[in-house]
Amino acid sequence: MTLEELQAKSCASVSATRIGDKKMKEYLKILKNWEIDSDGKLTTYCELTDFDEAVELFNAVAELGMKEGHYPDVILYDQKSIMVLLFTYDAGGITEKDLIFAAKVEHLGDFS
Repeated sequence: MTLEELQAKSCASVSATRIGDKKMKEYLKILKNWEIDSDGKLTTYCELTDFDEAVELFNAVAELGMKEGHYPDVILYDQKSIMVLLFTYDAGGITEKDLIFAAKVEHLGDFS
């Protein structure tokens, strides 16, 4: 699977089945700007130049969530930074929906 193949999918088109650890490691090779945090959430960060850019990116991630029907946790902090956290609560873990959403977020900003 490539980043482009993940981006071409829709969150609504896949099941909400938890991804196993072995498969997750493979996906993290594709989603290079993402990591699993201590709470088991798929997480990325983006530092922008100012508050206006941070709000713009925050809104873009929120709009993507509405379009995909999959809703991330998005945090704006330090006036110019965004953190995106993905976790499918109904499944109790990270699912393919989260991976697809993460791939789509890659197009929205310079995450690292």
